[in-house]
Amino acid sequence: MLTWDAPLAAQARCGQQCRALIVGLALTFGLALACLAQVALAQERRFDFDIPAQPLANALELYGEVTGRNALYNSNLTVGRRSRTVSGQLSSGDALAILLEGSGLTAGHVTHDSFVLLPAAAPVAAVQSYTVTQYFGRIQASLQKTLCADSEARPGGYRVAVRLWIDAAGDVNQYERIGSTGAPRADESIDRTLRRLRIGGPRPADMAQPVSIVIVPQTSGLTMGCDQLANGRIRAAAP
Repeated sequence: MLTWDAPLAAQARCGQQCRALIVGLALTFGLALACLAQVALAQERRFDFDIPAQPLANALELYGEVTGRNALYNSNLTVGRRSRTVSGQLSSGDALAILLEGSGLTAGHVTHDSFVLLPAAAPVAAVQSYTVTQYFGRIQASLQKTLCADSEARPGGYRVAVRLWIDAAGDVNQYERIGSTGAPRADESIDRTLRRLRIGGPRPADMAQPVSIVIVPQTSGLTMGCDQLANGRIRAAAP
């Protein structure tokens, strides 16, 4: 279980929990989409759960042991919070939704093997404007280019999440790195990269912030990475 110092909802709850606060952008070599498609959620395998109500941090550990999903979260978030009982054969998403029910927390940046735990927030419109969607692609491309240009920050072998606050001009004026690569020099390089990140265009006025992104290790099914970016073969994709 991975924790950080700073949620997978059931299919029926995806619309509520996937919000601008946890908007995910995917770099093809390593940034996982923040919310999986509902069809993918429906295809999840079922697991045998027997997790009694208990302190939330402990319940998340047990959940991870059953599902193989890592949780990235601020350890302060779980203090004083308890889980619900999770029992029976359930998909990982259904089980997590039950586990977190009533906790005031939600799961975002969901991939097949990880999720980020965040404070629940009021729902926002699920449909973003075309301008915002295009800007997500610009953020993705800018972050990818900047990370690939730094040999220490180059993605592909680590998992972290980042949250970005972008000013009206398109510059990152605040960031939060969630988690660690396990290598201090790489962490420092990522921080340096985020500090100098420029999106290269004004931020849409209707774009909610912060924008959160998960960077995950490269897997065998993903082939477009920094090498292809250098050859001009990477294209930004809106979430």
